[in-house]
Amino acid sequence: MGRDYSVVSIVVTGLKPKEELQINQRSGNEGGKSKAVASEDGTYRTNILPFVKGLASGKLDFGVNAKTCSVDIEVPWGQGSYAIQ
Repeated sequence: MGRDYSVVSIVVTGLKPKEELQINQRSGNEGGKSKAVASEDGTYRTNILPFVKGLASGKLDFGVNAKTCSVDIEVPWGQGSYAIQ
C-alpha cells in the first residue's frame, strides 16, 4: 500500500464466522503472537507497518492459524523490494 511496501494489507478469507485465530508476525528482529477473531463473513483483515528501525530492508513473515486452516506469507519490504511484475 506504500512505497517499498511500507504498509502491507492482508486479507484472509474462507474462515468460519467468528472463528478464533492465532496470529504470528515477525519483521526483522521484532514480532510476536497475538489472538484475533474472524468477522461475521469469515474474513480477517489487517494492515501492517513492517519497517524496523535501523534496517533499510527485510522481510515480513505473517501467519494465521485457525481450526479450519493455516496460512503463512512472506513479504519483502524496504530498499529493492518493489519490482514491477
